[in-house]
Amino acid sequence: MKKVLYNITYNVDESVLEDWLTWMKSEFIPKLITTPYFESANMVKILVEEEMGGTSYAVMYKSPSLEILEDFVVNYSSEFNKVLSDKFGQKVLTFMTLLEEEFSV
Repeated sequence: MKKVLYNITYNVDESVLEDWLTWMKSEFIPKLITTPYFESANMVKILVEEEMGGTSYAVMYKSPSLEILEDFVVNYSSEFNKVLSDKFGQKVLTFMTLLEEEFSV
Protein backbone atom coordinates (compact mmCIF):
# COMPACT_ATOMS: atom_id res chain seq x y z
CA MET A 1 0.00 0.00 0.00
CA LYS A 2 1.30 3.44 -0.90
CA LYS A 3 1.96 5.84 1.96
CA VAL A 4 0.67 9.38 2.00
CA LEU A 5 2.78 12.36 3.02
CA TYR A 6 1.35 15.43 4.69
CA ASN A 7 3.93 18.01 3.70
CA ILE A 8 3.92 21.32 5.53
CA THR A 9 6.23 24.07 4.33
CA TYR A 10 7.14 26.64 6.96
CA ASN A 11 8.64 30.05 6.31
CA VAL A 12 10.20 31.19 9.58
CA ASP A 13 11.21 34.75 10.46
CA GLU A 14 14.84 34.94 11.56
CA SER A 15 13.81 36.52 14.88
CA VAL A 16 12.17 33.25 16.03
CA LEU A 17 14.15 30.70 14.02
CA GLU A 18 16.17 29.10 16.83
CA ASP A 19 13.17 28.94 19.20
CA TRP A 20 11.00 27.50 16.43
CA LEU A 21 13.55 24.82 15.49
CA THR A 22 13.99 23.75 19.11
CA TRP A 23 10.23 23.67 19.69
CA MET A 24 9.55 21.73 16.46
CA LYS A 25 12.18 19.10 17.25
CA SER A 26 11.42 18.68 20.95
CA GLU A 27 7.65 19.26 21.17
CA PHE A 28 5.57 19.77 18.04
CA ILE A 29 6.80 16.99 15.74
CA PRO A 30 7.11 14.39 18.54
CA LYS A 31 3.53 15.15 19.61
CA LEU A 32 2.20 14.73 16.06
CA ILE A 33 3.93 11.41 15.45
CA THR A 34 2.56 9.94 18.68
CA THR A 35 -0.95 10.27 17.23
CA PRO A 36 -2.40 7.36 15.22
CA TYR A 37 -2.34 9.55 12.10
CA PHE A 38 1.40 9.53 11.45
CA GLU A 39 4.18 6.95 11.45
CA SER A 40 7.18 9.24 11.12
CA ALA A 41 8.34 12.70 10.14
CA ASN A 42 11.26 14.14 8.24
CA MET A 43 12.36 17.79 8.31
CA VAL A 44 14.44 19.35 5.55
CA LYS A 45 15.76 22.87 5.14
CA ILE A 46 14.87 24.51 1.82
CA LEU A 47 18.02 25.96 0.30
CA VAL A 48 16.33 28.51 -1.96
CA GLU A 49 16.51 32.09 -0.72
CA GLU A 50 12.99 33.43 -0.19
CA GLU A 51 12.03 36.82 -1.64
CA MET A 52 9.92 37.42 1.47
CA GLY A 53 12.89 36.72 3.73
CA GLY A 54 13.11 34.17 6.49
CA THR A 55 14.23 30.57 6.25
CA SER A 56 12.01 27.81 4.88
CA TYR A 57 11.67 24.20 5.97
CA ALA A 58 9.50 21.34 4.79
CA VAL A 59 8.29 18.70 7.23
CA MET A 60 6.91 15.52 5.71
CA TYR A 61 4.68 13.52 8.03
CA LYS A 62 4.13 9.97 6.75
CA SER A 63 0.58 8.64 7.17
CA PRO A 64 -0.57 5.03 6.65
CA SER A 65 -3.38 5.98 4.24
CA LEU A 66 -5.25 8.83 2.63
CA GLU A 67 -8.36 8.03 4.68
CA ILE A 68 -6.45 8.28 7.95
CA LEU A 69 -4.80 11.52 6.86
CA GLU A 70 -8.13 13.01 5.75
CA ASP A 71 -9.53 12.25 9.21
CA PHE A 72 -6.63 14.16 10.75
CA VAL A 73 -7.03 17.12 8.37
CA VAL A 74 -10.80 17.38 8.95
CA ASN A 75 -10.83 16.79 12.71
CA TYR A 76 -7.48 17.80 14.20
CA SER A 77 -5.25 19.88 11.92
CA SER A 78 -6.84 23.18 12.97
CA GLU A 79 -6.01 22.37 16.62
CA PHE A 80 -2.32 21.88 15.76
CA ASN A 81 -2.31 24.98 13.53
CA LYS A 82 -3.71 27.02 16.42
CA VAL A 83 -0.91 25.85 18.72
CA LEU A 84 1.65 27.01 16.16
CA SER A 85 -0.14 30.31 15.57
CA ASP A 86 -0.56 31.01 19.30
CA LYS A 87 3.15 30.44 19.87
CA PHE A 88 4.66 32.24 16.85
CA GLY A 89 1.89 34.34 15.30
CA GLN A 90 2.75 35.71 11.85
CA LYS A 91 6.46 34.97 12.36
CA VAL A 92 5.85 31.48 10.91
CA LEU A 93 3.84 31.09 7.71
CA THR A 94 2.74 27.70 6.41
CA PHE A 95 1.18 25.90 3.50
CA MET A 96 0.22 22.26 3.16
CA THR A 97 0.56 19.76 0.33
CA LEU A 98 -0.71 16.17 0.22
CA LEU A 99 1.69 13.79 -1.52
CA GLU A 100 1.47 10.12 -2.44
CA GLU A 101 4.63 8.03 -2.21
CA GLU A 102 5.39 6.34 -5.52
CA PHE A 103 8.21 4.20 -4.18
CA SER A 104 10.74 4.10 -1.41
CA VAL A 105 14.21 2.59 -1.52
